[in-house]
Amino acid sequence: IYRTKSLTLSSRDSYFSFTFSSMDFTSPGKNRYAYRLEGFDKDWIYSGTRNYATYTNIPPGNYVFRVRGTNSESTWSEREARIGIRILPPAWQTWWAYLLYAAAVIGLLYIAGEIRTGAVLKQKVKELRKTKDELASANRKLELLSLMDELTGVPNRRHFNDILTREWHSAARTGKPLSVLMLDLDFFKAYNDSNGHLAGDECLRKAAEAIRATLDRPRDLVARFGGEEFIVLLPETDEEGAIQVSERIRCAVQKLAIPHGASEAGPVLTVSVGAATAIPSVTDSPDECIRQADAALYRAKAAGRNTVIAYRPTH
Repeated sequence: IYRTKSLTLSSRDSYFSFTFSSMDFTSPGKNRYAYRLEGFDKDWIYSGTRNYATYTNIPPGNYVFRVRGTNSESTWSEREARIGIRILPPAWQTWWAYLLYAAAVIGLLYIAGEIRTGAVLKQKVKELRKTKDELASANRKLELLSLMDELTGVPNRRHFNDILTREWHSAARTGKPLSVLMLDLDFFKAYNDSNGHLAGDECLRKAAEAIRATLDRPRDLVARFGGEEFIVLLPETDEEGAIQVSERIRCAVQKLAIPHGASEAGPVLTVSVGAATAIPSVTDSPDECIRQADAALYRAKAAGRNTVIAYRPTH
């Protein structure tokens, strides 16, 4: 990135990633990294030897991506690489859109002021109601779009967190279990590197649809958690049920038979799943259940991927 100091992304660029490298080639496998998207990440993210960072659905605004690393002796460099990122707002959030909104409001007020007779008043009120309904419908559509992942068509992380909070409180009242599944497409970065980002996007769409097709209850929910990670919410589901659903998802993704020559888990695209089950309490946070599912996913990857692991506390 020495060729430029800044990037400008449109609101459609909802997924972007950076790959970085330490300039110490003595023992590259020992180099460690830390990165931060200033203005979004609250603190540095220490990624160990992982030398890439992925972001999705970042709000419009100005940010600075910063990264630093160590040498093979674990000494952090005093220098860091950085690049400015400007994410433009969607059309409906621009100044001229707000100007149109203001003009529409002023126009409606002017029309209301011109109404004098009962017949005209009735007609104008009818028109105003129609306009109000159209605006309300447009606002509902915009709100729905803001809750969905543009690429895959499934809910985004923000919407998932809202539903999880609601289901968590509901389960706390009823005393019924709740399960969360964390899913990660195996060796997806290698798939992108081998086949290109367009093929990677199509792969994500197919995987999302396959996962959604396995969920047969209205309250079950799949969302894109970020990058190649998905998360599934299963209300009123114990550990045994969560494992059964996880296996269905794993088989469904594998049955897509998407060739993946760069995978170490098999010849086709596969998915690893971590499952966590809790009996919610009003004093507990649902974030802990997500953390447990993520820990189980980590174990599934360590076990060779293309597998399902349920969370077990370690002592």
